[in-house]
Amino acid sequence: MSETTVGQSYGFNLKYIGTGSGAGNTLRLTADNSGGTDVVAMEWSGDGEVGIGTTYNTSYRLYVNGTSYLNGATTINGNLIFPTANVLDWNEGTYRQRITITDDSTTNTAVFTF
Repeated sequence: MSETTVGQSYGFNLKYIGTGSGAGNTLRLTADNSGGTDVVAMEWSGDGEVGIGTTYNTSYRLYVNGTSYLNGATTINGNLIFPTANVLDWNEGTYRQRITITDDSTTNTAVFTF
């Protein structure tokens, strides 16, 4: 079995992609964007990786393409990595807070600006 689709030509489709056993199996939820091409809404790997708004990425357990919103407490047990922007923004009531992290190349230390 290589690919099975349950659904119609428009709306959402749930696809199984894989061999039916072993590694490399994927479950993909796609949406028809009315332009005739499917857009990946969510994808799960057989190893537990999840992609939201994109296909999964084997380097991450959860890979989200787009802006995310977390409501409630968030615990990070590990490193918080800023691959490009080096800016942490959040709202505290009606006030926007920002921490900018830059590298002082002279002393090789991180500079935090509040």
